[in-house]
Order: sequence, then C-alpha cells, then structure tokens
Amino acid sequence: MIRCRVGHVLCFVTMSRFDVACHNSFKIRSQKMEKDTHNLLRHLLLVTSCLFLLVSILSACTCKKADDVATGSASNSLDETAADTATGTKENTETGTETESDATLELPEERSIGSANVALGCPVITNGCKDGSNQNLTDGKSNTNYVSDEHEDFYSFEIVVDLTRSYPVNGIRLQNGNAKKVGKLTGFILSVSADGRTYNEVADQSALKDGQLLLDVVTDARYVKITATEVTKRSSDKYAISLSEMEVLSEITTHDNLLPQKRALAMQPGATDRFAVRCRLGTPADTLQWVSDRPEVVSVERTTGEITAHADGTATIYVSDGINCTAIPVTVATPKPAYTISTFYLANHAPNTLEVFDYLKECGITFIENCRPYDYYGNLTTEYLRVMANDYGLTLSVADPVKEDAWLSTTEGEITAIVNRYKNLPGIGGIYLRDEPSQPNVFAPIYKAVVAADPASNPHLNLLPNVGGNYYGYVSDWVATVGSQNLKCLSYDMYPFGTSRNSINNAVYDHLDLYRRVGNTWGVNTGYYMQAMGINGAYRVPNDNEMMYYASLGVAYGLKEFKWFVWFTPPYSGAGEHFITGILDSEGKKSALFDGVTAVDQMLSTLSPYLANTDSVAVYHTDGKNGNKLPADFCLNTTGSYVVSAMRDRTDGQEYLVVVNKSFRKEMTADFTAVGNSLDLSAVMDITSGTPTALKKNGNGFSLSLKAGGLAVLQFPQGYSALPAADPKDGKNLLQDCGASVSSSAGDGRYAYMLNDGDRTTNFATAQEQTGWILYDLHTVCTFNRVDIYPASGQTVGFFFPKALSVWISEDGKKFKKVASYADIDVYKWGSIRLDTAKARYIRIDIDDIEERLGQTIVEIGEIEVYLDNGKVPAMVLPEEKELKPADNGNLLLGQTPYVSSSYEEYGWTKNQLTDGCIGMNVGVHQGWCSMIGSKTRDITEWVMFALGKPITISKMVVYPSYDSEFVEDYHVEVSLDGLTWTTVWSITGDNKDNGDPRVMTFDPVEARYVRFVVTKMGNGNPASAIGYKVQIGEIELYR
Repeated sequence: MIRCRVGHVLCFVTMSRFDVACHNSFKIRSQKMEKDTHNLLRHLLLVTSCLFLLVSILSACTCKKADDVATGSASNSLDETAADTATGTKENTETGTETESDATLELPEERSIGSANVALGCPVITNGCKDGSNQNLTDGKSNTNYVSDEHEDFYSFEIVVDLTRSYPVNGIRLQNGNAKKVGKLTGFILSVSADGRTYNEVADQSALKDGQLLLDVVTDARYVKITATEVTKRSSDKYAISLSEMEVLSEITTHDNLLPQKRALAMQPGATDRFAVRCRLGTPADTLQWVSDRPEVVSVERTTGEITAHADGTATIYVSDGINCTAIPVTVATPKPAYTISTFYLANHAPNTLEVFDYLKECGITFIENCRPYDYYGNLTTEYLRVMANDYGLTLSVADPVKEDAWLSTTEGEITAIVNRYKNLPGIGGIYLRDEPSQPNVFAPIYKAVVAADPASNPHLNLLPNVGGNYYGYVSDWVATVGSQNLKCLSYDMYPFGTSRNSINNAVYDHLDLYRRVGNTWGVNTGYYMQAMGINGAYRVPNDNEMMYYASLGVAYGLKEFKWFVWFTPPYSGAGEHFITGILDSEGKKSALFDGVTAVDQMLSTLSPYLANTDSVAVYHTDGKNGNKLPADFCLNTTGSYVVSAMRDRTDGQEYLVVVNKSFRKEMTADFTAVGNSLDLSAVMDITSGTPTALKKNGNGFSLSLKAGGLAVLQFPQGYSALPAADPKDGKNLLQDCGASVSSSAGDGRYAYMLNDGDRTTNFATAQEQTGWILYDLHTVCTFNRVDIYPASGQTVGFFFPKALSVWISEDGKKFKKVASYADIDVYKWGSIRLDTAKARYIRIDIDDIEERLGQTIVEIGEIEVYLDNGKVPAMVLPEEKELKPADNGNLLLGQTPYVSSSYEEYGWTKNQLTDGCIGMNVGVHQGWCSMIGSKTRDITEWVMFALGKPITISKMVVYPSYDSEFVEDYHVEVSLDGLTWTTVWSITGDNKDNGDPRVMTFDPVEARYVRFVVTKMGNGNPASAIGYKVQIGEIELYR
C-alpha cells in the first residue's frame, strides 16, 4: 500500500504501471475525457532504473514536505501546500505536520487480477433490435435480454460494442438469452477495430467453448463486432436471436477494476454530482475513499463522494477501496456566449454511422437535437450517440424513453432521477421534452424541474408558429411560466419558402420581430428552425441563397440558436408529409442542400464571437415593407431594399450594425451616407469576414457589397450609440418594458404579459394554486417608492384578488428583503402600496393566501405598476364592475372567459373554444372543451362556469356537443348572485339521446351574476383506455 497526498503538485509512485502523474501536465480536452484513464497517469519523470530503489528505500519513511519534491527528493506522499478552497484547510508548513483534513489517499499497488469484462456499461449498437433491448447486452445482468427483430429470410445480425477506449482484447463471452420463442445464434464471425471503420476478423464460433471465446493473439481494439453467419429460426418460423449478455474480455489490474457510473465529468462552476461505483471483478469494499487533485477546481467529500465544481480548469478525482482504484477526469468550464448551430435529428430515420458524424462535423453543426430515443434499427441510442458526439466535439440533446406527453405523468422525483443519469456527462447538453405543444404551459413544471436538477441543461421545447389567436400571449406566457431565470432559449419554427418559386411567406418578419421583442422584454435568448427540407405540396426545397437569407434575418433579429430542420430525410410511408429531402438524403448521404447549409454555418461561426452576446435593439426595413422604415435621423441613410439592425452588446454596450440584402435572387451594392457629424466613419470596422477591416470611404459615405440573401456587419467605435438615449425613469412605470415571471398562468387568454401591458382592462389569471408569486427583473437597479396592484376588471372585479400578499425586493435576484405585507385584504378599500424609497433590480410580489371562490383557488390581477412617485403620478383608481353586453344574436357568452373544473388542453381541445362562436368540428384543430381525460368512472362531477358581471336576468342555455355520440347523461344548470350559494334552475337525468343535437335548457327567468353548467354523470366511454370517461362540449350559449 502506498500513501499519496494530492495537492498542487501530484505524483504517484507505484511498484508497476500506476505511473507518476503531474496535474500540470494534464491537457484534458472534454471530447477525449473517456478515451483512456491510464493516459492520465503516464510519463514517469524519474529514471526507471532509480525508481524501484527509491521506492524500496522510502516506502517505510514518513511523509515529506512539498519542498522536498522541489529539491529533487522523492516521497511516497506529497504534502498539500495550497489552501483547499472548498474546505479552507491548509498544511502547517512551519512544523511540517498534517491537519486531520489533509487530502491524502491510500492508493493500492497496481497488480494484475485476471481477465474481466471491459464492455460492462458500454454503448452497444445492433442492426436489428426490439424495444431498445440492445443496452441489455452490456448491463451485467443475466436476467435481461437483447432480442432482435424478426426476418422472413436469413439476416446477418450484427452487434457492435464500443468500449469507448482501446483495450487489449483477449476474447469474448456470450450468454444466450432466455426470451421465449426466439432462435439462437449458432454461427458468427468476431471482428475488432481501432477506429470503428476498418474491422479485422479475429475468430469465429468454432473457437467458442462453454460460451467463451479466447483469442490466440491479444489485439488492441475499441470496437468489437459479432456478425451472424448462422441463425436458427424461432417458433414463428422467422429469424431472430436473443442474448442476455455480451462480454468483452481483457486483462485488467487493480487500477482498472473500479468502474464509476460516470467515467468522466464535464461540469460548470457550482454543479454537483454523486454516483455509484462498482467492480468489474468482485465487489468494492464497503467504504470508498475519494479525493481531488485540485480541490480549488473541483472538490469531493472524502467518504460520500459528493462532487462540487468551483472554478474553470481541469482536475482528476481518485477513488479507492483499499484494493482497487480509478481516476475520473473532470473539466470545469463556464459557458461563454456563442451561437448554437444545431439540427433536428431523428435518430430513427437512418443508421447513425461514423460517416454521419463526419458530415455533422464538416457541416458545422455544434449541437444535435435528437428527438427520438430509438434508432433506425430499434436500438436505444442515448449512450451510443453521447459517446459519438463527445468524440467529435459536439453536444447532444438526449431523447429519453420518457418523452413528450409522458413527461406530464412524471413526478418531480422521477424527473430528477432521469436528469441525474445524464447531467455532467461529456457530450450531453440538454434533454428533449416536447416539440410544438399547443399548450406549452403544462410543461413549465417539467422544464423547471429539469433545470433545478441540472442548471446546465438546455431542455428542448419548441413552440408552434402563429396559427391564430393571441400569439404574443401564447409565446410570452411560456417564458413567464418557465421564468426568464430558467429558460435557456425561446424557440419556434416557421418555414417561409412555400411551393411558389422565388416566393417568401411575409409572416416570417412578424415572427422574427415578435420573438425579438419577447426576448428583449424578458431578457432571454431566442432561436428558430431554419428550412433545410422540402415537402410535396407544402414547401419547396430552398436554394443556397434562400437559406442564407433566412439565416441572415435571424442574425439581424438577434437570434442565438440556429437550428436546421431536418438532418435525415424522413421516410414516406404513403400517408402524412412526403419529404423531398433533408440535409442528408434518404440514403444518409449528402443532399443538394449540404453545401448551402455548410456555408450558412460557416457564416454564423464567423460572426458568433462578435454578436452572440448582443441584443437586436432596433430593426428597420429601408423600403418600409415588412417592418419599420429607417428613421430620417438615423446615423446612416440608404436607398434600396435592406434590413438594418442595431445590435448592442449586453456586457460592454459595444454596438454593431447588421445589413441584410432583402433580395435572395441577386447581389446588391448598398450605398450608405452618414447623417450629421456624430459618427466617425474612419473608426467604423467591417467585421463580416471575422477580421475587422476599415471601411472604404467615399466622401461622406461608403458602399457594401451584399451577396444574394447575404449580410454585412459593421462595428461602431467603442462608446458610440446609434440609438436614442433611454427615457428618464422619473414618473414612468418602471415595469413598462419588463416581463413578468409567474408561479403559474391559466394560459387561457388571461396572459402574464397583461400584468404590465399598459391596459388596466386586461386581466392575468394564475392556474389553481394555494400560494404564488410574480417576479420582475427591471434589467438594472432602479429607485422607486410606490407599487400599484390593480384588481381584475370586467365581470369579476376583485373577486379573485389575493387574500394576502407581500412585496419583496433584491439587487441580485438571490437575497430578497420584505418591504410590505398585507393580510385579510378588502379589495374595495385597496390602494397604492407606499414604500420608503427603495433601490432594487428585482421586485417579487408573493401571493401569500388565496381564498377559494367558485371552486377555484386562482388569482386575477388587472395591472401592476411601479413608480418613483414625486407627487405627480395620478392616484390609483379601482375598476368598476361591467354589465355584460349580448352579441347580435342575443348570446351573452360570446367571447367570455369560461371557468372550468378541469381541462385537457391538447390536440385541438381548449376551453376557450366554448365561447368562440364556432360550432362546427375540425378534428385536431377546433373541437371545443374536453374535461381532463383518464377517468375510470362516469360518476365524476365536471362543470363550466361564467361570471356575468352586474346581475342580469337569464332564461335559456344552449349546449352543443362536440360529437354526435358520447354526450353526458346527468347534468343541470345552476345560478348564483355571490358565487357561494347556488340554486339549480334546470336539470335532467338519463339523457340517452346519443346524437349531436344542441341541448336547449329553458327555465323561468332568474337574476344571476354567475351561471354554471354542471355534469354529474358522464356518457359513453372506454374505462380501459387512457382516455376513459370525459365531457366534451363544442359551444355554450346563454340568453336573457
């Protein structure tokens, strides 16, 4: 046993291969971190002939001081001379003694312990797999099986294990699976490869004895492949195989035997981790010892193995059980602003070969957004793709088998467990949640739970383009419910190149500007999917100039994530979308789009160092079309048709100008003239090429050559601003240009942005909750002394106002101080919250108590305003209750807000359609309201309630079923004057009319402020299905 101390200088002296290592010589690149842990412990700095003599002399010596190493003497233990930033411990250098917390570790001698399975836990891929069972081949469990798919004719099944680094392979061990009715692998060829491309045959099944095959010659290899040459048929008379385990054998030592769950780590400062360690042979001792060679970079708790990253740098964590040990390389890096260039990657659409990753790298992709957990052959590909991405220096977004709507049924604990499997692994950058949800807010708790478990993760949720309704509310409410402090990127898709040649959908500009405004208001990055595909009857295949134009627009509008749709060409099954091509064709080879996509990615990579940390503060269209016209007093003037964007760096205020050629058919020369004398053109740099170049002035102007659909980027002199100064804050609502983050949002038209949209007649509503909060980031520290919180207006004035609330402020968003608190609020006596003059960047309003009303625990607020009131700001005036005005046909409910007991908000169902005046059915788009699905019994109460405002006399309700069948059986109509006491005015039991006729309910005239349609017994349904029993209504009308 050799005792080693880990510090700023680190050496290991052993009797064999556990070589001397100095952390200052470690040059660990994240993409190579898992190659070979032995490589971290190489290059012995002492003469080998002297080493054994020194060890024999010093093995019995006590520990020496670190200066002994500096003077050339050697020791079995090196003292730590620098403070441990995690623990604050430091050696007493005056006496040479050790404190109890010194980072020391008993490292065992390295000795050979026999042949072991080095494939344990390694990624494995096959060319035929059922239900993602491929990973069972290397899980070390004999009771799990890999089962292939079935084939009518003989099929040469292949299994490839990626050992993730090279080992001296001396054989394999196969265990037949115990899956029922599956054939057996009776003949095969064993091949090995160093690079995964060129394989050498080293044996066949004839050398297999008792499930084990030993090679005559040990061969260094990273990839081990079995190719079937003979397979017995299964009972179904089809070809299929099953194996429970495929082991790859290699001689190991005590320094190979410990196998951590995570063999390398890529962390950000502040990140933590903890994971299990097992043995290849035997089991580890009960107590493991952990130590870091650079605790100022990453520290580890000695006995629990709790790892914490502190500062940028590289380090190694060592683990020992007294007999075995291993090294875990760690890279800690603070992310720097950079464009993300990604692609929508559907792993199930083509084989995921090394050639495909060659293309990804060549194309300039940096981030792979995998959205399918299983590949073309049915393999679970998560670990295989992660290792591949890391090898190529790319980052992967994980597609876990729990995906899309399955996330909604997971608990926070389950989400944390899933995220913990992937966090801090080299090559992992995010996790796939959902693409194009019609109601994204329901995924906000999932998103926040992912980020809480791994703050470095970039969860994938991409929004729909504008398909109608309040699109700004749809987009901004997603930001508000996730929280600007959590959201990594606000992403959407909108493909502008339709079937008509040379055309562009002008809605592209509205989308870009809306996301620019939302991004700036909430302070979040934005991104979009760019069109790299064609679909028969919908989209043409764009040419190179068109793709460059869409990317150039993204740059001008301040986007940070540039995503290509789609990488593999999706296959056509005869139904659905018929894709013409993607970036790779249906054979997985370069398509005609590849070179154009590569050119765009190169442009983005060139500009990223300059623009990735900027905001697009103002965008103009010089022709006045598709956006605001360039102001006459702007610092530069031009004619022609260009997009001109003023960009400002978020950190140092450096400003840039992006100029985009709006023609993607021909090159243009843009002539600019300076306006006034404020801008020194000689100090303006053209950085389009990535290298600052002085402008070629022409008198008081200059010219820019713009390729078709291309751009130019100018850098203004430091300190110069092309934009007008910000308005003074005195007397201005400080929330005017800010976005609210909220604990929840109803998402039904009462959106969070309405809290400070400048209109006190629009209302925000939370979802059902017992307490909540509203948070504002003012973007800078401001001074204020007054907060106005307006009750909701309309038909429910003050009805859902908080029962208790408090106001908190902070300068850093972490430590908050309470400055006001109110309980038992009487909304009719409510007024401005007056504060002692306060300074803060963040203002949080906590909703401390919510009174249940109408079966709802929600809060409605009309507007929030914050002022530095110098006595000139008008007093707060409470809204008045409104009288409901009927539509032309007398319907009182047209356009009114429905309150419901529950709501299934997907696939065309939404409660807002109950009062939109549309009775017709459009499956998947417009269907009406559906109560929450999944009920196993009919006897569940569901209801729809409406607030009518001032008391009004009513006498008839009409309910339109969504379908011609499955309407409810028992239901009634209730009215109330206070929302607390209800009177039934019409009822029925046993409505057995199985048709879609409207149900007309006429009753004696009655005065009401609130009316409710209540279902007490549902109609037909299938309790065995996931949908179960439910209520589905297309429209509800109410008449005087």
